[in-house]
Amino acid sequence: MSFIRQRQNLLICFSLCCFVVVINFITMPKHNYPGDPMATRSATTTLLRTGNWDVPVAVVLHLSQEKGQYYFQNTTNKKLYSKYGILNTVLYIPPILIEKWYRGELDYDAESRIRTLLLNIFNIIISIVITVYLFFLLSLYTKSSCIKVIFILAAFYSTFLWNYLRAPTFEIFHVLFFLMFYYHLIKYKRQSDTDNDSFHLLASVLSLVLLCLCKLVFMLLIPLLCSALLLIGYQPAESIFQHTIKQLRSHHKTYVLYLILPIAGMLAIILLTNHYKFGSPFETGYSQWAANENLFGGDLRIGIIGFLFSSQRSIFLHFPVLLVALLGIKTFYTKHAFDTLFAAATFILFLLTYSKFIHWAGEACYGPRYLLFILPVLSLPLVEVLHHLFSSIKKRKKQLLLVFLTGMTLYSILLQVHVNSLRFHTYYKLEHIMNKASYFRYEDLKKYMQILHFGQIYHDLIHYEKFGDTFYPLETFRGRFDKNNFAKMEKDLQNMIQYNYWLF
Repeated sequence: MSFIRQRQNLLICFSLCCFVVVINFITMPKHNYPGDPMATRSATTTLLRTGNWDVPVAVVLHLSQEKGQYYFQNTTNKKLYSKYGILNTVLYIPPILIEKWYRGELDYDAESRIRTLLLNIFNIIISIVITVYLFFLLSLYTKSSCIKVIFILAAFYSTFLWNYLRAPTFEIFHVLFFLMFYYHLIKYKRQSDTDNDSFHLLASVLSLVLLCLCKLVFMLLIPLLCSALLLIGYQPAESIFQHTIKQLRSHHKTYVLYLILPIAGMLAIILLTNHYKFGSPFETGYSQWAANENLFGGDLRIGIIGFLFSSQRSIFLHFPVLLVALLGIKTFYTKHAFDTLFAAATFILFLLTYSKFIHWAGEACYGPRYLLFILPVLSLPLVEVLHHLFSSIKKRKKQLLLVFLTGMTLYSILLQVHVNSLRFHTYYKLEHIMNKASYFRYEDLKKYMQILHFGQIYHDLIHYEKFGDTFYPLETFRGRFDKNNFAKMEKDLQNMIQYNYWLF
């Protein structure tokens, strides 16, 4: 019976992956994601062209005139290096290597059609792996294939995760590696009482290594992981100190081989690459950009309120699956206390850390991208909500709640469609146009730009371009500027609106 169920699960997982491939292929972006990933891929291009890690000055100046924004200048050899984690450069080798094979040469054209296509295909492959890991993670909490499918499709397409499944940037790596890290940790925890198989511990630690090689801030997970391992099997009647000593005595060899050695190897890689690229083992690459001079100088309160309640960065507005999941958190915690506490501790740790950043909102981006990696895992209590709804769906209250949740999900999908329809960073291009007209002098325009969800603003732009509907900011400016200035602004706006689908 279990074999038949396993085959059914594999078939459903395969069908779900096929569906994700179709949707993500149809909605592939036509334009590349600007900024950080372009800088990283320029380092990958240099590596494949010359075998060196430094990037030519001409390429650096083409992307940014600000010192340290994307690249760090080594004070010893005066060469410029991508300031981002070494693994980011390595991860983009496959698509760019295929481009080199196809074209016979490589250049730094970030918008070349073949590179954009290869990056899109690369993202689709990563999306498949995310789908598989999320499917098997959900299998730890429910046997219902229907609930797994609903969860994954809602998490992918009714949230801002869809934007990052399409965009060839770092966030998709963070989501994947954290899912791997969490899944294997929970599998190890569940197996630790029944056998001594340490495969899942090693897989979890190696996933954490990948995260840290992408972005140093994920090293915050190391003490959290160590604490979690020592608390596996803990019962409230025990002394925490005695339980910790017992864990160390029982598993010290396992911890040395599968925890300490991989992390030590990772630290060695980071220190050596920092020394090679930045001239010092303890230089992170972020110190030369003036905007990051006081990286942790932000207001903690502003960051927390922004992540939780702001209209353009709230995790609940941009990941509504999480909002529904809150209804099931008590039941989920009762069944899976360790899992819940670890996910909650991770979220709180990174919420506090990122809220203290001077640029807590992630600069030019869509949604609370810094916290995206944890949101699918944090939403796991949704499983209990769906179980509760489907257990007695004939009750009137549950039917009404289901209708409401379905409506909310469809509305959120519509918002994501609007955002994904236009070129990446359209909002910031619109803001730039309006800044030239000093829109911040007008409270009504400030509210429009700072309170509305990006999806609503993009909806207004699309209807203005396609159907000739009035665009509120434009109509507001109409009576406040002379005809020549208004005509220039209108032309800039029309030139800015570009659709972002490869196939249509």
